Amino acid sequence: MTSSAEPPEAYDSPETTDEAKARRRFYLKLSSLYLDPNNYRFIDSEHYKGTVPDEDSMRSDVQIRTRQLLLGEKQSHVEDLLASLQQNGWLDMEPIQVRQVGSRYLVVEGNRRVATLKYLFDRHQNGTPIGALDPAIFDKVPVARVAETDPLHHLVVMGLNHISGKRSWPAINQAHLMRELRAKYGKSPDEICKALALSKREFNLSIRTLALVDQYKKSDYGEQFSSEKFNLFREVLKARELRSWIGWDDDREEATNRPNLERLFSWFSKDVSTEETDPEDQGDRSASRTLDPVITTGTQVRELERIIRDPETAQIIDATRSLQSASLSSGVLARNEVDMALQRIEQSTRLLFAKSTTLGREDGAEIEVAVDRLSGVLIAAGRRRGAAALSQASWTPYNELRESQFHEIVIEGYRGLKDVKLPDLGRVNLIAGINNAGKTSLLESVFLLSRQSDSRALLEVLRLRAHTEGQPETKVVSALLPADASIRGSFDGRETALCWKVAGEPDDEETDRATFERQVKMEARYGDRQQSSTTILRTALTPQIRIQGEARVLGPAEFSSPFSLAEPASLLAANEASSRTGVKAEILEFVRGRFAPSIESIELVDTLSRFHVRERGRSEAEDLSSYGEGMQRVFHIAMLFASVPGGVLLIDEFENAIHPGAFVPFANLLQALAARFKVQVFLSTHSAEVVDAWTSSESLRADVIGYGLRRKGSGGIEAVRFDGERLHALKEAIGFDLRGLS
Repeated sequence: MTSSAEPPEAYDSPETTDEAKARRRFYLKLSSLYLDPNNYRFIDSEHYKGTVPDEDSMRSDVQIRTRQLLLGEKQSHVEDLLASLQQNGWLDMEPIQVRQVGSRYLVVEGNRRVATLKYLFDRHQNGTPIGALDPAIFDKVPVARVAETDPLHHLVVMGLNHISGKRSWPAINQAHLMRELRAKYGKSPDEICKALALSKREFNLSIRTLALVDQYKKSDYGEQFSSEKFNLFREVLKARELRSWIGWDDDREEATNRPNLERLFSWFSKDVSTEETDPEDQGDRSASRTLDPVITTGTQVRELERIIRDPETAQIIDATRSLQSASLSSGVLARNEVDMALQRIEQSTRLLFAKSTTLGREDGAEIEVAVDRLSGVLIAAGRRRGAAALSQASWTPYNELRESQFHEIVIEGYRGLKDVKLPDLGRVNLIAGINNAGKTSLLESVFLLSRQSDSRALLEVLRLRAHTEGQPETKVVSALLPADASIRGSFDGRETALCWKVAGEPDDEETDRATFERQVKMEARYGDRQQSSTTILRTALTPQIRIQGEARVLGPAEFSSPFSLAEPASLLAANEASSRTGVKAEILEFVRGRFAPSIESIELVDTLSRFHVRERGRSEAEDLSSYGEGMQRVFHIAMLFASVPGGVLLIDEFENAIHPGAFVPFANLLQALAARFKVQVFLSTHSAEVVDAWTSSESLRADVIGYGLRRKGSGGIEAVRFDGERLHALKEAIGFDLRGLS
């Protein structure tokens, strides 16, 4: 029935609740919805044309440009929505919010969904299949009219959704909105922070970073600005030494030391070098070449802060365009002292190694103390978070800002898996199947592909297989080392691949053959960017690793095994990140509710990743290991989410040590953490109860994809995909068990 209060294409909603009436929920044809060209997600786009008045917003050229900005090149910005709509159809969980402009409707919230629907409508009109999406949605899109409010109110609502809420904009877009609230609407910092649920520190840092970006845009390098650089400038203003070096003035919101500021801008940018040439070889006496930026990551900004106090640092960087050269040259006298100390350590180590057969039990204990002290030196220097076998610094992701993670994984060959495909991956991916089907190997494949050619990931996988807390002996590693492997997939919209070969002979004549065990040569690709590493396993010595190309990973990744705790460095990072983000308090509340109500705190007490638990009524703290394995595992898994924001978390044998009664609440906790930190989860299970738990509610089912591993007629393994709703429906109808595919 058509409502007289709405245009002919609108339909009355059958809802009668007060909330529905208040928000005036009804239905509109898709063609009646117009995209908002002033969406703040466009501000950092080179195609953004500035604010468009209402009377021009619905022009066809404006709408075409807005739709292209929302969809992205080849629909890269809405891949997740396209996959969901075509797989699951329209999920009417939250109506599109609209604002009436004359007789037409402008989308306030839900622009991505509307743009995706319009794209699918065009495909449908052209006869292209649109999957499970019912074409009826094109004639009846559920909408809710927002109250007519002033622009300030609308701006605050957007801030709550996209700054404090789950659907976060990039940091630069958030900063623009904060600044507009202050500059255009005259709101004080306290008012803005209260309205948007922000901390004062976050507000000030965002506003000041935007001001520094403005200075960069006005410089000779301004045309090189991209939104990815915003976080670099943010790191500059977080670094006390760098703020002082560029003469940053908080009150004026600008850097006042112009020479140093110009230097910093040049290090963040490509530059041109003019070189003299031989006039007999070329007609011109000079030639120019483009120099790459010196600093491209937040880690490098922090490294610059450590050395910028040395007055020669800037001159060295200018001359060499190399931060590494400046670091090596900084503090010459201190470097000499360090070199002498390292030489003494090397001499003493050689002597002890030669006399190892004569060492007694007390000697071994003293050596262990010395190892711990050396680890403490690395921790104090910021080069390591805990005792580990390898001392390489962490690799940084290719993209600091990622819109998605894995969309597909293809294991071409790894251990017993061959040509196993995992298509259309989701936020949470359940891996189930018969025993010895390769569930753990599958998780290892995803972990290794995430880490690209970082061979430390392969060594970590082997450590977990050996069920040890520290790196196992080289011969054990060598025995567990998988043969040649090849894995590929798509990550954040780009193709990626990893392969490696194992050799029994070194390819370098200078390698010490007396200690040589195995050589692993890894090659990785992400889009058109490539890297490789060569790792030499050596008897009784730390593996020797050589890296060629970029030392980059797809994103942060952690692997949780029930048979061995994560590396100490991982637990240290997880504890720090979960404490900093406030999520540790939520985890403690869950632990109290499920295991021990009297727990007051669980704190890290030393550099060996030991956690102590304090309970009410007890005078002394207890080691976490003295509690049940289920509580330990729940605590460790939940903490890992904060350490892999925008990355991947692999959980092997989810149910191990955890009581079935905790499966559903634990699944809900992990789903919330995955959404909060934008983490993609892969977990394996032997338990039908785990599958039931993860499909027990509509909310969980919306995020879950199940893959059942089964043997093919040829004897290989294949993965059969089920979305969460289908898994639940099959279970209810026929008692379907994802583990028992045949």
